[in-house]
Amino acid sequence: MKNYLSTLLACMIAVSAVVAQAPQKLSYQAVIRNASNALVVNASVSMRLSILQGSSSGTAVYVETQTGQTDANGLLSLQVGAGTPLNGSFAAIAWNNGPFFMKTETDVSGGSNYSITAVTELLSVPYALFSGNAGNGLSNGSSNGQMMYWNGSAWTLLNPGAAAQVLTMCNGVPTWTTGGVCPGGGSIASINCAVATHSGTLTAGQAAAGVTSILSYTGGNGGSYFQQSFSSTGVTGLVATLSAGSFANGSGSLQLSITGTPSAGGNALFNVTIGGQSCVLSRSVNGGSSTGSSTASCGATNVHNPALTYGSMYDQDGNVYKTIMIGNREWMAENLKASHYRNGDLIPMVNGGTWSSLSTGAATWINADSATKACPFGKLFNWYAVADTRNICPSGWHVPSDNEWTALGVALGGINVAAGKLKSSGTQYWLPPNMNATNQSGFSALGTGICDYFDGSYIYFADYAYFWASDNILPDDAWCRYVVSGPGDLYAWTQNKKNGFSVRCIKD
Repeated sequence: MKNYLSTLLACMIAVSAVVAQAPQKLSYQAVIRNASNALVVNASVSMRLSILQGSSSGTAVYVETQTGQTDANGLLSLQVGAGTPLNGSFAAIAWNNGPFFMKTETDVSGGSNYSITAVTELLSVPYALFSGNAGNGLSNGSSNGQMMYWNGSAWTLLNPGAAAQVLTMCNGVPTWTTGGVCPGGGSIASINCAVATHSGTLTAGQAAAGVTSILSYTGGNGGSYFQQSFSSTGVTGLVATLSAGSFANGSGSLQLSITGTPSAGGNALFNVTIGGQSCVLSRSVNGGSSTGSSTASCGATNVHNPALTYGSMYDQDGNVYKTIMIGNREWMAENLKASHYRNGDLIPMVNGGTWSSLSTGAATWINADSATKACPFGKLFNWYAVADTRNICPSGWHVPSDNEWTALGVALGGINVAAGKLKSSGTQYWLPPNMNATNQSGFSALGTGICDYFDGSYIYFADYAYFWASDNILPDDAWCRYVVSGPGDLYAWTQNKKNGFSVRCIKD
């Protein structure tokens, strides 16, 4: 099984030896995803890391293995040179005789079933290490173990740092720092990417314009920071830039401007590192549009209206969905099937009668049958998953409010005629006669039925389609909308929050 590893940072040299010795470690960070493109969070992950000389397929002058722990964002941090050597010596690498590349192989289960995931060139680092002897080719008389960097026009000798300091890029210049904090004193206690505020839309193959993300932080000390840029992984081709400024004393926010052209649809990931703290920012990228097909994203036929043009979007797990413009709003045209909240936390799968005792988020497949029901019906979620502040919809999307459902009905001529325009036509996914179903809107509602919280049974399959709204109405009840196989409206109703209904997301 192939695993996916998104390289975020492989260019910081850390010193754990005494001053004037050659640095013997290379800091490395990556976001780890499994074969389903889901984040591997809070897990033990093993890696084999190789330093290749000459080219991306060159000779491995050093190979080691390591095991590390991913955090809640799937971020793995290692120090190359601190693992178990399999070949060569990290200290003996002639860094002045490059270029050099790092090959990473990973096993997300923590074993030794490694998969090749990435080869990264290390020469993008604007400095060179010299750990050899007096014959290392230096002409400026520098002593062993010292370092030089390229200042844009010439190689420049870097002053030695203190024990345990970290080499950090500060305003484009490698600088010895403590804890990765650049001169100017700017530091923060924490930074939060999971609840970032986003504006603008990213679409595969289209240049980003007016796209920003605002991150919140705590514990600012009032110090300054330099302008910084963070290149995307996952979906490549994007750069998030933070202009120079100063932290607030206490809590504050940082605005990143995102530019470039995304290479594909999916999730673009940015490893934001500033003020001694880091987090992984995720932005969804739409995949473009498609026309002339009734086939769902998962391959099921006779779902959509082939006369309409559909867009696409991805959830936080990398699942793709068709979308449709109705009125002036963009809706998912397929039911959500996400396995994680937006921040990477798992949405528990719960089957059977235990739904009656739940007061936290849960999901299930129809009839607990993912093999035949996942495509095209998606999952059923209780309202607690909908209301969870970790967000069930991907970045840039949200669960519609009751007012937004009402506006949908109005855009289709009123709730008394909207139902037929919302339902997929025919009787493949609905009980006959599926009255008035034209799918004129492209919404493509399917008869998913519900998971009844009372006993955990699955009822009304192919007869009803229930969708949650985000509105809380009573301690035990929340708003929902539903349509039926027979004649009827786009009904508004309140139902027990423990029921399992379908979820559609609407674009912010």
